[in-house]
Amino acid sequence: MDGLPGVYQLISTRGSYVYLVTDPVPILIDTGFPGRGKAIVQELQTIGLSV
Repeated sequence: MDGLPGVYQLISTRGSYVYLVTDPVPILIDTGFPGRGKAIVQELQTIGLSV
């Protein structure tokens, strides 16, 4: 199954699901474990989003 346009799964949080929806504005859906925020922020910065 193909992904939806503008919806991306972040890979920095193994064992949990974190998605970024980019249209019309960036929205983060984080169902992950506590303590993984720093990894998520770093991944978002890597793809060019300011946090």
